[in-house]
Amino acid sequence: MSDDPAPQDVEAVVEGLVAYNSRFVEGREEHRRRPLGVFARRDGRVVGGASGHSAWGWLFVQYLWVDESLRGTGTGSELLGRFERRGVERGCRAVWVDTFSFQARPFYEKLGYRQFGELADHPPGHRHHFLWKPLDGGDAG
Repeated sequence: MSDDPAPQDVEAVVEGLVAYNSRFVEGREEHRRRPLGVFARRDGRVVGGASGHSAWGWLFVQYLWVDESLRGTGTGSELLGRFERRGVERGCRAVWVDTFSFQARPFYEKLGYRQFGELADHPPGHRHHFLWKPLDGGDAG
């Protein structure tokens, strides 16, 4: 047990899992998470960004943040749009994200994302939402 696992130990687990998964899903390289990030800067300082990864033909938005001074200006939509377009260039057919009830669910829904799951009372007193949308022009509904 470790509260601070060594990177090589984590990598050994990842390698073992990828090897196992390869028996069931073709294309070993498609299993690999390929990091992706897009950022907005002002005077050299990051004032917004989206980061995550692509894997198995899907794009995952792990983090999306925009400085409060830029919220409502279209910056978040632009960042997410660029992130999604890069996913399409990588061959991704859909994108997913998770967000909390006190964060950005309406923002994602406005951009075509639809909920596929929810955890109640996570964190306590709130909800954890899971959303997705197709990147091929299909309907997430």
